[in-house]
Order: sequence, then C-alpha cells, then structure tokens
Amino acid sequence: MRQDPSRPGAPARLPVPLHIRVPSAHLPAGFGQDAARDLASLAEDTRGSVGAWLLRTSAELRRAGVPASLSPETRAGAINLTEPLTFGRRDRLNDHFLLLARGDGHASALANFVIHQNGLVPPSGTSANLWLWPQPGILPRDPARGHRVERLTYKGVPWNLDERFRSQAARAALAAEGFTFEMPAGDPKAQERAWRDYRDADVVLAVRNLTLKDAASKPASKLVNAWIAGLPALLGPEPAYRELRRSALDYIEVRDMAEVIAALVRLRADPGLYRAMVENGRRRAADFAPDRLVSQWLDLLAGPVTRAFRAWEAMPRALRFARVGAMLLAEPGRRRAHRRAVLHGPRLLDPT
Repeated sequence: MRQDPSRPGAPARLPVPLHIRVPSAHLPAGFGQDAARDLASLAEDTRGSVGAWLLRTSAELRRAGVPASLSPETRAGAINLTEPLTFGRRDRLNDHFLLLARGDGHASALANFVIHQNGLVPPSGTSANLWLWPQPGILPRDPARGHRVERLTYKGVPWNLDERFRSQAARAALAAEGFTFEMPAGDPKAQERAWRDYRDADVVLAVRNLTLKDAASKPASKLVNAWIAGLPALLGPEPAYRELRRSALDYIEVRDMAEVIAALVRLRADPGLYRAMVENGRRRAADFAPDRLVSQWLDLLAGPVTRAFRAWEAMPRALRFARVGAMLLAEPGRRRAHRRAVLHGPRLLDPT
C-alpha cells in the first residue's frame, strides 16, 4: 500500500525496490540527501536527459516518501531505472531488470521495460507512456503585463528553433509589426537557466523542423511549460502537441513567419482570446502537476513494471542470460536504425 503522494514526506512503499542508475559523471555531489534541495538545484541545472528523467524522478519520488536508491551501477533484485543516452552494452553485462526512460533516445534493445514520453506508441506488456516532468522552477509571466502582446520568446537550445524563425529577416518582420523576439543568450548554462523565466514574456514560440520519425518520440514540454507559465503558445505541427490538443485555446499551430505574425496580431487585437488561452492553460496544467505525475509513476511501478519484473525473475537464470545475449546482439542495429531515421526522411515543415 502507498500513501497519497500529494502529502510530501508521507511514507510509501513499492512491491519491488526501485534503484535509479545514474553515471557518476552525471551525479552531483550530495544529490539524494535532501529532495527539496535537489529539486532546487535542478531548476538551475537540468542536466539534460539524465536530469530530466533520472535525477528529477529520484527527487520527486523521495519528496513523496518513496525510497529509491541511487548509484552508478545497477542492482540485482530491483527495478533499475535508467536512460539510453548514457547506458550501453558494457553496462548490460548482467541479468538485472532494466526500466528504460527512453526520452529523446532510441528504444533500446537492452531494456526489459520502456517508458515513452508521449502517448503515440500504444502501451504493451513491456512498455508504457508517461509525460516528461515540466521544466523545474518555472517563473510565471508577470501578471502586471496584463494582456500586452509585445514580447515573443523561445525557451530552448537556439539551434532547435528552425532557422526561418530565428533569422534576421524574421526579427525584422516581427519588428515591423511592433513585436520583439527573445532567445536564450550567453553560454550554454546561462541559456539553460533562462529556459524557466517567463516573467517578461507575452507569447511562446517553438517550431522545429524535425524528421517525422524524430518528432514522433518527442514530448509536449514546450506546450506544458507555457500552460504552467501562464501565456499562449505558437507551436509547430508536432504530434505530441496535437495529441494533447482538446480545443483551439490550447495553442496556435504555425508553420511559417506569416502565420506567427498573424497569430500575434490577432492576440494583440483580442484581449479576450489572450485571457481565455491563459485561463485554459492554467486548467490544463493541473494534469502535469508534480503530485499528479508522482501518482502516475507509482501506479506504473507498482503495476505493469512490477508484473514485468516478476515475470523476468521467474525465468531460469540461464534463460535470462540468453535473453540478455540477444539484447546485446540487437542493440547496435537498433541504435543505427534510430540514428538514420532521425537524420533522414520527410520533415514536419516540408511542403505538403
């Protein structure tokens, strides 16, 4: 039995021990001792996929009173949570049960159970869908800005925004209509720290020209973060955004600068629409509150993952090692196929 995770610090137990495997190079000194401090540190330095999936999950579960060990190695007799960008074949020379949070990586052949970060892959006996945690420590838009629509912002790695939206021509077109555009500046760490700060922004822009295969595995983070931050979002035609869309108030889809400018002009001219999108976003954001996601994590771990763990442990050990051998053989091909599909093929903004 577990307690309600909305009660921070309430005791909770899982049927099988949870261990989170984090490479030593990615494990901050002192991490794992104080959940509140750990969450505050992740707001300043998200640490990529390891931070978003492993460190954040560790801190949120500990905040909810769920014990989870943390080390650079996997453990026997436990559900071992890790992610594919820092876990390879040399790390899999054992029969430990592996729960893989796929993130932006490939669906590794080394895993016993895979978590996908959107709902586009149907769940199965060896996979499930969980939304990525929102950006930690979001600083919402300043309410004093009212319904002004002046400042467009992008929160993310600059090169991920398609060139046609970050070019000088794009900035000039926005300026001609009375809009300014902000992108993260400075060194990579300074850019990353700016991702959570929406205080002086009015509208979010996020448009990537990914291959269709790459886009299919991405989360809807830019949309969820905008809902939490309290401002409308102009987003590209990514499947994860469309999956979450319930009404026209969720976000405005754009494919080029003409559509961006048209959306901004419309929002500026219609304060009621701006207000309705912000209020709708606040309601939608409730589904991604940390306590709600903690509850989903616990249901997944105690349910489908524990069943898969017990089925794995019930196998004769020789059979488990034979299965691991097959995993090791399949993994290079799985990585290569993913890399090819991500880099080549039709893209989201290609002419239709």
